[in-house]
Amino acid sequence: FGSRKPHPVFVTMFRAERFVLLLRLHVVLGSTWPLGILYTPELSEDREGDLDFQADLWEGMDSADYSVPTSAMNFTLLREVGFNDERFGVQIMGLQDTGTNLLMAMLQLNFGDQVRYFDAAFHNPTGTHSKGIWKHANVHMFREVYPDKLQTFGEQRVVALALVRDPMSWLQSIRKAPYELKSCVTGDDWLRRACTHSFPAGYNDVPGATLPNLESVWGQWTKAYDELVPGGYHGAIMIRYEDLVLHPEATMGVVAEKLGLNMPKVVKYPTEPAKGHGDAIGRNDAMVKIQTRAFMSLYPEGEVAEVCERLESFQSVMEAYGYSCWPQQGPEKVSFRQGREKKLTYRLVRLNGAL
Repeated sequence: FGSRKPHPVFVTMFRAERFVLLLRLHVVLGSTWPLGILYTPELSEDREGDLDFQADLWEGMDSADYSVPTSAMNFTLLREVGFNDERFGVQIMGLQDTGTNLLMAMLQLNFGDQVRYFDAAFHNPTGTHSKGIWKHANVHMFREVYPDKLQTFGEQRVVALALVRDPMSWLQSIRKAPYELKSCVTGDDWLRRACTHSFPAGYNDVPGATLPNLESVWGQWTKAYDELVPGGYHGAIMIRYEDLVLHPEATMGVVAEKLGLNMPKVVKYPTEPAKGHGDAIGRNDAMVKIQTRAFMSLYPEGEVAEVCERLESFQSVMEAYGYSCWPQQGPEKVSFRQGREKKLTYRLVRLNGAL
């Protein structure tokens, strides 16, 4: 292509053909070959610098797909397994821009194949990856149409890891990278008008939904995580995006403890595969934005009060995760040692059922 970038359609076709080829190789070479890393696209060689990519990943953007290097995955248990597998399965859930890709990268880097990964994107089951549901789905709406679907995951010992994010931060992030909510973020009245989500529970038979505003999208999706366990998943761990960024070691420690996983001596961070320095380039910027609540400056004068009023009906949900719609009440600083002493656990974990 010379200096021109290939059209996205050709890139997608190439990746699909490559996956099929590698899948065939997997069948020929046997089940011990680490196929589990193939679901994410590799990073483009001509990406203009690491900073933009790292910033998007640590800021929770879904556009930042991270391909975990084979050496970093440390696969030691990979094998063909059935429903009798003793390992827990994990299904990441979360609205767009809540850090779902960041969490997946962290899990794979630090726990490898100690768990099985479930996601709607995994169409070809392997020893580590199985088909789940759309990670951005509204759980309540999904269960209304598929009342028994989540129960099958519970029978397979699949635990939901649900990410939540400060609504004031999430609103500004979704305006920057809206994905399925693109029609809801245009115009100066984007926070005051109704928002239609065409795929509230994924690309399936669940009908579209129109909500009063974007704040209601955050509130209804977050509140619906209470329905993950009763008659559904084996268990649920609620993780704040802010804790994943500010306290990744403590967050991974809680996941390891609850799922009985071996915690690595040194927690790994996702970095550009081509680089070997191990620095999480975008994390520092993300930390500053969280601790200073820099996103509050993006709201015009007087708009914060209006947003807070619309979030009032979800006040109990916000309080459950320590969120406030006012600038001066950001997440307090908690050290790694405090997190390991369980002072962070209440905010990191909310179990709706015994694991």
